[in-house]
Order: sequence, then C-alpha cells, then structure tokens
Amino acid sequence: MKSALLLVITAALLSACSSETGTTAPPDTTAPSTGTGTGTSVSTDKTAPTVSLKATPSPLTTAQPLVLEATAADDTGVARVEFYRGGALISTATTAPYRASVTGLSRLDNGPLTFTAKAYDAAGNVASADTTVTASISTLYQGKWTWTATDAISGSAVDSGTITFDSEVAESGRTAALGRYSAAGGQSGRAVLGPIAAAGNLQVLLGVGDSLTGYIAAQDADNTLTNGTFDGPGTLVGTGNQIGQLLRVTMQQVSTQP
Repeated sequence: MKSALLLVITAALLSACSSETGTTAPPDTTAPSTGTGTGTSVSTDKTAPTVSLKATPSPLTTAQPLVLEATAADDTGVARVEFYRGGALISTATTAPYRASVTGLSRLDNGPLTFTAKAYDAAGNVASADTTVTASISTLYQGKWTWTATDAISGSAVDSGTITFDSEVAESGRTAALGRYSAAGGQSGRAVLGPIAAAGNLQVLLGVGDSLTGYIAAQDADNTLTNGTFDGPGTLVGTGNQIGQLLRVTMQQVSTQP
C-alpha cells in the first residue's frame, strides 16, 4: 500500500514540474528487447534443431561399450542432447561432441537395439533421431557349466551346482567371463572365470549374492581349459564353519548357449 501511494505522489510531482516549465516529456517509443544477442528472439523461435545419430560399433559382436554420437545444430545454439534406449534416459550431453556410452550389454541384449537422440535449443524446441544396432554378442567362456567342489584331502563332496556365463568384465587390461551360479547347498550369486588375480592365470570365483567377495575361489592347474574343463585347487573362502577348507574344484562346459 505504501509503495502504491509513493508511486502516485511521484507521478503527481513529475506532472506538476512539467506543467510549470511548459514542456512535456516525449513518449518512449523504444520497443522492449526480446532478443538473445544473436538477432533472433527466443520467445519467437519456432525452429527445431537438426540432429542425426550414429552408433559404433555396428553391428555389435562383443560385450564392449557401444558409443552413441549425435550431430546437432541450431541457429540459436544447441542447449543439450539427451540419449535414450527406448523410454529410458541414458545420459545428457551439453557440449559438443555429443556422445553417450552404453555399457553392460550382453547376449541377453542380442537382436535389434534402438537408440534415440533428442536435441533441444534454448527456446525448448526439440528434434529427435533414431538409430538401430544389431547385437550378436559372443562373450568369453559363454554358456552353461556344471561345477563340483570336493575336500582336497578326503575327496568328500562339499557342494555342486551350475553356472551360466553371459557377459564379460574388464579390469587392468584383463577380461574375464561374468555370470551367475547356483549351488545344491543353497548358495547363489555372481561367478567370474578368467585372469582374476593376474594375467595368464585361469581362476574362478563364486561370490555371495551380487558381491564378488567369495564363497569359493579356485585356480586351474595348468591355466588352460582343456576340452572345456576347469580342474584345480581351491579354497572355501566364505560362509559356514569350514572357512579356509582346501578344495578341489572341477568345472565342465556343457553348452555354449547361456
């Protein structure tokens, strides 16, 4: 209320001063600015960006990251590019080059994979482009395996079950097969087969649940899969009262299909 009253008083004083001097202030004919500094008004920009999308490698034959790269342009500038697989947002890029990396692909993703890039300008106009990649992924040691663990001294059975390897994991330049196992004794979780500790080794680790901390760890005696067979010394490294028990672990690949 006080602000409104001050405005009225100020306007009256200005009017009185103008009347006393016999002059009238010229009307302001300057239109309000709506520009962005580029000569185009954001509020009136109705033109969507242009965008195209490519994926590398295509087709996808190994479980390596898939790189999506969008080429986008707009007369007022591209604000961002969003990358989607189906309706799921993968990531957003705000500066060129507009790229996204798709990881975690496996044989379970084999077939046509469709990705979308959406480019936005500052006014909110959007354009999209799709690309389709055919995945035919063959992973290391993929397929179904049986496994048994026996006591290294007495030969008595400790546990047994199956493993399915359907993807890969890479670390420090080494690649190992990744999958899941189940055991007759009730354990289940992730399984890794490959050079876990060092290059040149062939080891297997059965984890607890989704953790890669172990239930059973073993190393193949000659670090090679002879006729699809893993056979070597191991250790019970988790659960139960026999932690540290020395084992002999044998695995046999029974199918190359997960």
